[in-house]
Amino acid sequence: MAWLTLYLLNVLWAVAGTSTQSSCSVPPEQQPWVNGLQVLMEKSVTKSDFTNPSILIAMNLAGAYNLEAQKLLTDRLMATDSADLTSGQLALTTMALNSSCRDPGNKVSILQNEMENWVPPSKTSWGGREERRASSY
Repeated sequence: MAWLTLYLLNVLWAVAGTSTQSSCSVPPEQQPWVNGLQVLMEKSVTKSDFTNPSILIAMNLAGAYNLEAQKLLTDRLMATDSADLTSGQLALTTMALNSSCRDPGNKVSILQNEMENWVPPSKTSWGGREERRASSY
C-alpha cells in the first residue's frame, strides 16, 4: 500500500509540473530585475576567464536562459585541474557538476582525501577574534 501511495504521489508531482523554478518566485514587479541579473550573470561566463561554479549552480536552480553558456561553464569545470583549487573551490566545483548531473570524476576522491587530512585551525591562531565577535552582539 505504501508503495502504491508513493507511486501515485510521484505521478501527481510529475503531472503538476512542479519544479524549483515554478514553485519559487519573486514578486511580479521585481521579476524583470531578477531576469536581467540572470542574463548579466550568464553573459559573464563567456566574457571572463574565471570559471565560477556558483554561477552554474544558480543557472541550474533558476533555469538557464543561455544554454550555450551553461554548457561552456560545465565543460570548463569538468576540465579544471583539481590541484589548482582550494578545498572550498573543489567542493563547490563538485556540487556544481553534480547539479548538472555530470560525473565529477576524481574530484570527489581528491576532496575526500583533503577533508580527511584537514586540520582545523586552533582557537589561538584566530587571535581571540571569536571571543571579541561574540561579545559585540
